Amino acid sequence: MKKYTFFLSLLLFCTIITAQSAPIASITLSDPAVETNLSLHIATQADAITNKTTKGAMACIFIPANNYAYFKTTNGAIAQTDNNLIVKITYFDEGTGDMQFQYNATGNNYKNQNIKKTGTDKWITTTVALTDATFKQVQNNNCDFRIGANNYIRQITIEKGTLNPASEPKVPVIASNYSEFIGKTVAGYQAWFSTGDATSGWFHWNGTQQPSPAKLSFEVYPDVTEYQASDLAQTGFANFGNGKPAKLFNSANTSVINKHFDWMKTYGLDGVALQRFINGIGTVINNSQDAV
Repeated sequence: MKKYTFFLSLLLFCTIITAQSAPIASITLSDPAVETNLSLHIATQADAITNKTTKGAMACIFIPANNYAYFKTTNGAIAQTDNNLIVKITYFDEGTGDMQFQYNATGNNYKNQNIKKTGTDKWITTTVALTDATFKQVQNNNCDFRIGANNYIRQITIEKGTLNPASEPKVPVIASNYSEFIGKTVAGYQAWFSTGDATSGWFHWNGTQQPSPAKLSFEVYPDVTEYQASDLAQTGFANFGNGKPAKLFNSANTSVINKHFDWMKTYGLDGVALQRFINGIGTVINNSQDAV
């Protein structure tokens, strides 16, 4: 059996919430942009530089390093008292770091909501449910919210109201022929190790930077020889004794999960106990989609 014990987590998010309305503000960042009660602040200096480009065959903007894309609502479409808003952001899911979304909130003009990228290299629409918004244009450039650097953004829509769980897509379920746990061997499974870049994305390996000597959050280095090269990311450790680079795997990758289940099947495990965390309810939902 493998020389280490792995515990991986599938973080499945639920949503609580009620009704939602049609978008009352939107922007499609084509060339030219199509705006309805929502505009992008255009700047050539300071921290608000964005570049028009094409990604994944779609026109969009790219936010370069050390900059933000600033947005503001127009024509009084959203009042300061409209606390419950649903913001949908269509972005290119490149890399596995965090996308910063900061908005005017009650008591915090730059309240941060990180959106986890998963490296699918596809256009993704994420839904962010806000319950404490107060869009009063008090960020830089008289804006209501901003999105952080190194991201490709295609479209943003804003609705008033809260999410409706009945309208969310249901995950297909395949019933198991196991009817009991008696005589079965069941493992705990937590897919919570993620890889990233030099400054972010290494959740549970380290947290904010590439794992390196004295900067790590795990006790035993895993054997990574059976993973696909695309599932591994370079760390800050020196090469192994055999000269190969020290890399680590990303638990979110389908091929990594399949490999773990292959191992469990090979060594006689009957199933896994799936753990659900509820602390993220009502914040961010990611849905993959075709380009818009």
